[in-house]
Amino acid sequence: MPHIFIDRDGVLNEYLSKDYVKSPQEWVWIPNAIKGLKILKELNYKIYIVSNQSCINRKIISWKTINAINSQLRRQLLKEKIYIEEIIICPHINEDLCSCRKPKPGMLNTLMQIYQMDKQDIFFAGDSISDLDAGKNANIKVVGLASGNPNMATSKRTNIKQYKSLYRLARQLQGSLKP
Repeated sequence: MPHIFIDRDGVLNEYLSKDYVKSPQEWVWIPNAIKGLKILKELNYKIYIVSNQSCINRKIISWKTINAINSQLRRQLLKEKIYIEEIIICPHINEDLCSCRKPKPGMLNTLMQIYQMDKQDIFFAGDSISDLDAGKNANIKVVGLASGNPNMATSKRTNIKQYKSLYRLARQLQGSLKP
């Protein structure tokens, strides 16, 4: 069974430079992100969201708010018959020196252990260098998405496949069945 780990901000919802989605009302889907998720489901991918949310430890938003945002996301996707296996969040700031904040692979390793995944069946799609590095640090395949963080679109990492969006990646998978 194939698995895909995806970042949240800049992959599913509009990237906010130097800001956070602070309420369910601020959530804005990236165009065609839901279509991309539908294609992934049709291809039998199990979907997991892996997201750094330092806004929690910075006291900008609470766990209650982040859970409300993610609950809204799940409800909207369930209406489209898209099930998210897990949403895993790192609330830490860099100075906390945790093992879960991307680019460290802690969240990815946790998911792989809980769901007993074979690394050959997983890849991580994200819009930032820390996403790609987290996947590399977990020894899984990585794919860059230029839909959010502007640093990804200008990244010189030529050894990593990049797509314009999650939808474009899903369309590619639909055609080739490999990222």
